[in-house]
Amino acid sequence: MSQTTSQPNMSQTTEVLNPEDIYDDMPELEKINETTKYLMEEREKYNAKLKIWKTREEEQEADKKTCLQLQHLFHMAMLMGTLPYLKTKEKMMNYLNRSGDPDWTAGYIWSLADSNKIDWVKGYGDPTPYEKYKKDMNQALAKYLHPE
Repeated sequence: MSQTTSQPNMSQTTEVLNPEDIYDDMPELEKINETTKYLMEEREKYNAKLKIWKTREEEQEADKKTCLQLQHLFHMAMLMGTLPYLKTKEKMMNYLNRSGDPDWTAGYIWSLADSNKIDWVKGYGDPTPYEKYKKDMNQALAKYLHPE
């Protein structure tokens, strides 16, 4: 007993399609192109906003680090009794640049103090509420470093 199997002819041809052949209606193709262009523009806007957001976040992190360093420096100046002698812009910036970061500018430190971002160490026996103390100390620092 013998079996025979027949297989159908499986030959296929590959056809390259032209967009004009697929879309008989050219306005539909134009609409797709416009949509693609719009989506690319929106993507560029989103990426620009993302870059701004990341830059702003990095600046905020740098400000936090600077404020912590300033808190430490001012605490040390209080403990050593030198803070009352730093009552000019030049003396204050010499101290901050020498003991902290030489790249700090008076304008930068002033902006941190003016926006009340710098935390201050308050004496244990001082009855002044902390927020008032912090605001007063930042205002005093801002007064010395105010841009001319």
